[in-house]
Amino acid sequence: LAWGGDNSAFIFEAEYQILFGKGDTADSFAHPMVLLPFVGQLLMLIALFQKKPDKRLVLSGIALMSLLFLLLFAIGLMGGGYKITLSTLPFIGFSAWYIRSLYTQK
Repeated sequence: LAWGGDNSAFIFEAEYQILFGKGDTADSFAHPMVLLPFVGQLLMLIALFQKKPDKRLVLSGIALMSLLFLLLFAIGLMGGGYKITLSTLPFIGFSAWYIRSLYTQK
């Protein structure tokens, strides 16, 4: 992520700051653009440790995390921030590949 001047952070750094940083973290964590992608990450983590992951669980995790990544992608496109746009492409690409592989498998 990059914003205003020389400010930047990796997503995991921002998550760590929200979860364990000092300050008003309850209000920060309760924001839908923080809470929903975090729930998506938890769903993906649960699916990771299952012997045969449930497709609905993985698709729900992808959908919830997509809220943040598609927003960042749009911000990067509109603001001319190529770094932000490029940083979202791996998630978008792998998500599209996974969803496509679900529908082409029989």
